[in-house]
Amino acid sequence: MSYSDGFKINVNKLNNDEMLLVLLEVSHPFLSVPVRLVNDNKDFVFNGNNFLAMPFKVKRQDDVQGELPKVSLSIPNVGRTLVKWIDSSGGGRNATMSIILSRRSTPNVIEEKLNLGIQSVSINTELVTFILIVQNNLSKRSMKFTYDLNRAPGLF
Repeated sequence: MSYSDGFKINVNKLNNDEMLLVLLEVSHPFLSVPVRLVNDNKDFVFNGNNFLAMPFKVKRQDDVQGELPKVSLSIPNVGRTLVKWIDSSGGGRNATMSIILSRRSTPNVIEEKLNLGIQSVSINTELVTFILIVQNNLSKRSMKFTYDLNRAPGLF
């Protein structure tokens, strides 16, 4: 992915003109519309979608040999809505968390986007912490069924 010229100039300055915004979009079959948050103190309209201002932390975890890269996402446990969704969806199973980087000056430009799956969730009274992983397509089965003597005895 290539970055915009404005992004490259802004990142390489000693005093940035503007902060890079981290957007979070949570999609799940149980949600009628995705949950959209921006790590800022003001709401942000991105590609016609309103992202609600909510402080959260995204941190890349240390690499472990033989494992997929992991990201830690911590969201304040402000209400019961998030916890209810986690409980009803079995820990966010089949959810996709998209982390998008953008700037206020160019609200329709995606500087970077990562689609991550949920590996685990931990909840306490202050924080909801997700461990997110890059979805590994190489570990998925290529065929849904294997035709063998048990599944299709007439073929053998």
